[in-house]
Amino acid sequence: MKESSQSIQKIANGIKSGQVGIFPCDTVLGIIGLVTIENIKRIRAIKKRGDSPFLFLIPSQKWIESLTEGLSESQRMYCKRYWPGPMTFIFEKSARVPDELTEYKESIAIRYPQFQPLNTILDAVNAPLISTSVNISGEKAARRVSDCNPEIIDKCDFVYDELLPSLDTASTIVDIRTDNPSVIRKGAVEFERI
Repeated sequence: MKESSQSIQKIANGIKSGQVGIFPCDTVLGIIGLVTIENIKRIRAIKKRGDSPFLFLIPSQKWIESLTEGLSESQRMYCKRYWPGPMTFIFEKSARVPDELTEYKESIAIRYPQFQPLNTILDAVNAPLISTSVNISGEKAARRVSDCNPEIIDKCDFVYDELLPSLDTASTIVDIRTDNPSVIRKGAVEFERI
């Protein structure tokens, strides 16, 4: 089993060097890593997952401009209302984002989280991270490290379980690409239209 009491700074340094591992997000445990094609392939293999795209976690709202095709006034208002927090928004992907990073989709799922250990990692790395639930595709997502499939733990570079989020519920996912947002998944917070 991986060392679970690694310092956050050590994990951040590992992520900068390309490591992926298990870390508590603001909602549930996640497998996280830098947004690279290699990490996407690796995490996909760890989870035995098909080609559905991963969520991007951002260190601050300033990253939204580089990942999306510009924001409408209503999108800005939704971001201001719900971020930081357990709300994942789907936007039009920027042409600057390589298609391989979003599985050739024209959309991108982004969350600006609110959970101090994760925000510390994001600030230290100063770049977006990919994130996905800790499970083999089709299985129930792990809520605690003790629930994790040992096969996943063995394939990760780090496991951090010092402090778990209090929500223990997946994020809400809302597609805000149009002026008529649609809730894709109900989760930790209730979405209200502006």
